[in-house]
Amino acid sequence: MQLDNNVICRFRFTCTEHWGDLMPFADDPTKRFCAVCKTPVHLTSSYEELAINIAAKRCVAIFLANPDGPTSEFMGDIC
Repeated sequence: MQLDNNVICRFRFTCTEHWGDLMPFADDPTKRFCAVCKTPVHLTSSYEELAINIAAKRCVAIFLANPDGPTSEFMGDIC
């Protein structure tokens, strides 16, 4: 997702784990299991996917492309 000025969610909890360290699901490359939180984490790459995951109250991993610097990773429980 591109970084912009729209905020459509806030993290209720930010996870200290990283997407690359989570256990993948064999049948779904967009979902991994967090052993710390004991919950699936859903890779979210668009505002449409984010809206779906917010409605389902899922933990998400979001990667934001910042034109002025490196990509940022955010993971956690959204509300």
